[in-house]
Amino acid sequence: MKGFFKKYAHFLVYHRLLMFLVILLITLIWYAGGKYVYTVSSFEKVLPNDVEAVKGANLLRDYGIGQDGIAIALKVNYNSHSENLPENILNLDVLRFIDRLTQEIKKDSNTILVYSPSEVIRAFNNQKLPESEEELKKLLNNEVVKKYLNYYLNYDNSIILMFITTDLTNSDPNLNRYYSKINSLVKELGIPNGVEIRITGSPAIQQTLSRLIERDQFVTQIVSTILVFLATVITFKSVLAAIVPIIIVSIANIWLKGYMGYFDVPLSTLAAGVAALVIGIGIDYSIHLMSRFKYE
Repeated sequence: MKGFFKKYAHFLVYHRLLMFLVILLITLIWYAGGKYVYTVSSFEKVLPNDVEAVKGANLLRDYGIGQDGIAIALKVNYNSHSENLPENILNLDVLRFIDRLTQEIKKDSNTILVYSPSEVIRAFNNQKLPESEEELKKLLNNEVVKKYLNYYLNYDNSIILMFITTDLTNSDPNLNRYYSKINSLVKELGIPNGVEIRITGSPAIQQTLSRLIERDQFVTQIVSTILVFLATVITFKSVLAAIVPIIIVSIANIWLKGYMGYFDVPLSTLAAGVAALVIGIGIDYSIHLMSRFKYE
């Protein structure tokens, strides 16, 4: 074994350019693989599919039970500088906006159901929307209509909701597209004056968490790299000597991301700190190697 490592060390010393080119080639290959890394924020995505509880949950979802939903809340924006601030969230402008949004969302093949107050109004008005505020007020005074609308309105009529159910939990790319489409529709259809809109629900939270995971991973990697660099500069009392270990752990991170991309390993809440972990572990060996090099 000693003879093998001695020959290996001699090979590294006398074929430095060749080894540099080999490492550069491997790094470029793994760098390309890093582009395929995707983020998963849903905890169920990192659970083993052969567990009975997970299999049961997936089966229920396949049969339409336990669907994930998106909730859209329209609220009177009391901080708005609009002159026509609505006293009641359910006015004709808001109702028309909700109806347009409902009809557009229903066109998407991934939409299962849309629970919308405009559908309630249509059901009690011959499948039509009221043509005036007076006509709308008459409908709102109907006790049966009030009963159904109570599921969508809060106690002081300042917030109204609509709900969308979809079965896209197990397909992140489609879920991204679906959530982005709803966001775009809300903006394209023209938000009524004096109204604030919030989109939430399990898919919306997952997409937000995905962005947070990517941001946090980037921040932790940058901060850990800077701190390790400063510590190495103090250790070796040389900026140049500190650069070499940083290059080594940076290459290790590129290889790690390439592995995750090529072998379909997602970036989840559990793996968000793996880059900083690699830097922390790798820098020990780098310092050890540099110290031995200086000694020799």
